[in-house]
Amino acid sequence: MLNNYAVRMGLALLETVEYTGFLDDADIVIYAKEATERFFTAGGISGRPGDIFYPPGGGTRAELATLLYRFL
Repeated sequence: MLNNYAVRMGLALLETVEYTGFLDDADIVIYAKEATERFFTAGGISGRPGDIFYPPGGGTRAELATLLYRFL
């Protein structure tokens, strides 16, 4: 959702790190892959311990708060 907002508003996200992928990269659905990579390289997300993203688990309130904080 934040990626769609950023694209629609023409916001550029600075790439601060290289996307190295997650161990469960294949589980990230295709329509979310670009946003995942974009927010990872901008430092917005870092995944969970063990270098996983865990797509079926959803996000916690704390994870969302951190993402919003880093986005703003």
